[in-house]
Amino acid sequence: MTKLRDAPRAASLDTVLCTEELERRTPRPADYEAENRAITTVVDAMAYSPSTVMKVIADAVLAMLDVDAAGVSMGADAAVGTRLHWRAVSGVWESQSGRSFSRDACPSGEVLTANRPLLFSRPERRYTDFRDLLPPAEELLLAPFHAGEKAVGAIWAVSTNPQRTFDAEDRRQLVSVANVGSSAYQAQQTLDASARLASIVESSDDAIVSKDLNGVIQSWNAGAERLFGYTAAEAIGRPITMIIPEDRLHEEPAVLDRIRRGERIEHYETVRKRKDGSLFEISLTVSPVTDARGRVVGASKIARDITDRKAAERAMHDADRRKNEFLSLLAHELRNPLAPIRNTVEILQRFSMDDARLQPAADMMRRQVAQMERLIDDLLDVGRITGGKVELQRETVEVTTIVRQAVDMIRPTVDAMEHELAVSIPPVEMFVDGDPVRLTQIIGNVLHNACKFTNRRGRVGIGVQRERNQVAIRIWDTGIGIAPQHISRIFEKFEQVGTSLERSRDGLGLGLTLVKWLLEMHGGTIEARSPGLGLGSEFVIRLPLVDAPAARSESSSGGARSVRTRRILVVDDNRDSALSLGMLLRIAGHDVHTAHDGLDAVTVAATIRPDIVILDLGLPRLNGYDAAKRIRENAGGHPPRMVALTGWGQDEDRRRTTEAGFDAHLVKPVDLDALTRVIEAG
Repeated sequence: MTKLRDAPRAASLDTVLCTEELERRTPRPADYEAENRAITTVVDAMAYSPSTVMKVIADAVLAMLDVDAAGVSMGADAAVGTRLHWRAVSGVWESQSGRSFSRDACPSGEVLTANRPLLFSRPERRYTDFRDLLPPAEELLLAPFHAGEKAVGAIWAVSTNPQRTFDAEDRRQLVSVANVGSSAYQAQQTLDASARLASIVESSDDAIVSKDLNGVIQSWNAGAERLFGYTAAEAIGRPITMIIPEDRLHEEPAVLDRIRRGERIEHYETVRKRKDGSLFEISLTVSPVTDARGRVVGASKIARDITDRKAAERAMHDADRRKNEFLSLLAHELRNPLAPIRNTVEILQRFSMDDARLQPAADMMRRQVAQMERLIDDLLDVGRITGGKVELQRETVEVTTIVRQAVDMIRPTVDAMEHELAVSIPPVEMFVDGDPVRLTQIIGNVLHNACKFTNRRGRVGIGVQRERNQVAIRIWDTGIGIAPQHISRIFEKFEQVGTSLERSRDGLGLGLTLVKWLLEMHGGTIEARSPGLGLGSEFVIRLPLVDAPAARSESSSGGARSVRTRRILVVDDNRDSALSLGMLLRIAGHDVHTAHDGLDAVTVAATIRPDIVILDLGLPRLNGYDAAKRIRENAGGHPPRMVALTGWGQDEDRRRTTEAGFDAHLVKPVDLDALTRVIEAG
């Protein structure tokens, strides 16, 4: 049973009012289809079932915003009076429909006074009548609706989930429905059902048109006149095809066929023609019109001009494409100089085993290179996730295994900061459905943050426990903490909340954003907690548990794989990269040759007949794709294994090398273990 929050005294209005947060939060993508569906549903109710319109509005807001409760508050009459009534409620508070509240002591009263949308956080702290509403509201968003210029009621939406917060797009959609609610209220007060519909249709900014089953126009509102340029006298009685471009005429028979079957067509985006011949993009909703006997006799359609929206979407798409291209190019340019540095670090580490004085320097360089690689990968992950290009390689994953891997990954950072690391992992196995690489990345990112924002010689901990059908992974620290007002912003992109000291820490403010996105892809959540600045913080990752996988027999082909010397050709126009990688491979016992452009690679390969060719793609004189093709052709029936080693690491780049016949695609700076596995696989 949900407990009531303990609020012995009413808080001030400033404590619960947080409307400015709507501007600070990143707005969710606009869902015009849901908005159009909500408005159409309300208009239909106003025309055919006016007594239910307030409940229909509440249901429409609940579905459109995907919230926990929604409703309509009004006075007893147009004068509003001293009390407001909940005329309709949907969702988890539906049983509270009909309640009344003092106008001076409820959020709806505040909205009517302000005559603008308002956002409240945990309103029961101020409004005592809200303390018995369960589950309690985390956030309450309200918008007024009007009779003339006067606010006479409010339409509201409630989230009881701390993870579901409202933003400016929620406000825009709620105001859109409130505007229709204004028409509904005024029509209810002054018109009968048919006059009500006519008033709404005529006052609508959208084009509302009816036609018979032959496509002949029967009605044409003022919105249609503005949108298409024809007056009602010019349009009524003419075929609807007069506004359809020639290359779209095939759409009309298909639409009429669906209408005859009684189907409704929602949010159909197409192109139409104005009287002056100009073309523009519209969104159509088409509904069957029936007679008193229920027979389909025609169609009504609502048309909305979406030219500006589609142009904005295309501009955003182009901007996003250019951004991703820039990030990919930036990553490529950064990875190229990192490659020889990483290779040299590997060489130093091998020689530092014989000289303890070199070991700290080699370890330091490796950590810094790893940090650069992590920042580059974070930038690219943001582009991939926002573009919907990340595909999880799901399998049944044992939780404690990935936790241990993440801990091992973070130990160099822990040691460098001289932190005390506490690890609490139960002896029982727990399984989740997910991508093991991404899950390790999630836990590793949060652990890295804990280390980064904890001053030297602090304490960092990670614990795992089962919570019913979920696993909870708690990561805590004794670090700089998070101010209460910043908790809700901690997962926003490029967000680095806090003091100037915090902002001096390395990073782009992307780690926790990626964690949240990747967890949501896994059906999981993350929660941030902190008692305040200087008091440390805790992050709780939760993932749904699944059954253990069926037992598999162990392979009988186990045992150590014999390693033999390969003749390897390394091709890279960056001479430092080729030289340093060649040194590493020679230390590993291989016969290594180098070339620095595509034509030289073809010539050297024809001379030495390599077992493996490791080549960059952006080569002078002959690119890597064409060089690989010629090398294979010259080799006859015994071509070498072709390994692409490049700064280009997007999914499209990997697909292209696979299609070109490469046996492997590695990204600079190359991980030596990964390269070793590729070499030994040949």
